[in-house]
Parts: sequence; structure tokens; C-alpha cells
Amino acid sequence: MPSSIYINSLRLLVLALLITFWELASGGLYPGFELLPPLIIGRPSLIIGELINYVSSELFIIDLSSTLQATAWGLSIGMLSGIALGVAFGYVKFLEDLFKPFFVAINSLPRPALAPILTIWFGFGILSKIMVAWSIVFFIAFFNTLQGIKSIDPDLIKAVRVMGADRLGITLHVTIPAVATWAFAALRVSVSFALIGTVIGEFVGAHSGLGYRLLVASGLFKTNLVYAILIILMLLGVIIVRVSEYVESKILKWRPPSIMF
Repeated sequence: MPSSIYINSLRLLVLALLITFWELASGGLYPGFELLPPLIIGRPSLIIGELINYVSSELFIIDLSSTLQATAWGLSIGMLSGIALGVAFGYVKFLEDLFKPFFVAINSLPRPALAPILTIWFGFGILSKIMVAWSIVFFIAFFNTLQGIKSIDPDLIKAVRVMGADRLGITLHVTIPAVATWAFAALRVSVSFALIGTVIGEFVGAHSGLGYRLLVASGLFKTNLVYAILIILMLLGVIIVRVSEYVESKILKWRPPSIMF
């Protein structure tokens, strides 16, 4: 097996080659040679300059704060409500039989199509962005939690009951561990989708935020700034996913490595 140092070195090499070719293709290395106009593909050297200027401005703090707040609230409310309703549906079969088709139908709606109506309902403030993020995270958490309860082996419940466990004991030692595993699997997916939902909401209607700034830069044909903001969003997504994985590893220490996702 290749070492991690070797793999990381190859990744850096591939990245360096891609950036060099990009700079070359946009006329950055040889001004008289352009494969594609930089107005379309941008230019790495200019993108770095735009990135530094934007990050060092007060505008960046305002935009980042707006996006992070909506993402955090949408993620938190979506996970809590999704898990709660998933548990309710898992224990009350009537609720699942009655409402699950409606949930499936609503979940099938593309969020960019849903964002305008949420903006009309909740306005151009942060609440509409929270609701767009919530509309994605909720269904991920709901369906994962419901599946987690359904995946519990009935024989395991019988065995625990034979060992003398009451309903509370079954909940603590069987149900909660099963739901926690599926819920954290949902969290790992949801953190990036919450960010996506927030940006979609900012596209539709906002006064600040990384998505709003991206839309403005695109409208003004500031291609390099567009790529700079995309880099910020990419790094932000990677960071929050890593944080969620760290939290999961600390909370779910009891899981055997063989069932780690």
C-alpha cells in the first residue's frame, strides 16, 4: 500500500500541473498565447489576487458570517426535527403509512425551485436561507433515522428482553445506538447540503452572504472573483465536513471499527 506521504505528494503534483496548465491556457505565462479567454476561465494568478483582496476586506466578514449563521441554524434545526420525526414515524406505524408518501413527494422537489416560494414566505432576511437549508437537511435526517429504526434486528431486541431489559433498557442499549449511527451518517452528508441550501437561498434573494456575492460577481463578469468565492465555499465545505467527522468520532467511540462508515 502506498504511504500517505507518497499519495499526498502525487496529489500536490497533480494540482500543481493543473494550475500551471490553467495559467498557460489563460495567457498568464505567455501573454500572446491563449487557448481560452480569461474572461471565461479566469486566471489562477489573478484569482489569488482577488481572493486575498476579498478575504482581507470587511465585506468578507459580513458575507461569511451571514452564510455560516444560516448554515448552522438550518443544519441544527433540520437534524433535530428530522431525527425527532423519524423516531416518531419509526415507533408509530400509522404515521408512516399516512404521511410518508407526502414526505417523499415534497422531498422530490428541486430546492432551487422551492427557494423562491420560501423567500416569498419568509422574506429576504436570514430566515428564508435557514428554511432552504432546513428543507434539505430535514429529509436526510428523517429518512436516515427512520431507516435506522427499521434496521434494528428484532432478534436482538428479543435477546436483550430475555436478559431482563425493560423498555427503557431496550431504548438505551439498542434503539439509541442504532439511531445514533444512522443520524451521524446523515450529519456527515447534511453539513455540506446545508451549505448548498444556504447558497441557493442567497441566490434567490439576499443582501449579503457568499452566495449573494457570487451572484453579483457573476452578473458583473468578474470571473476571477467568482472563482475566488468558489474556492472559499469549497474550503468551507471541507472544513465543516471534517469538523462533523471529528465530532462523530468522539461521540461514537463505542462503535467497532468494522461498522465505521
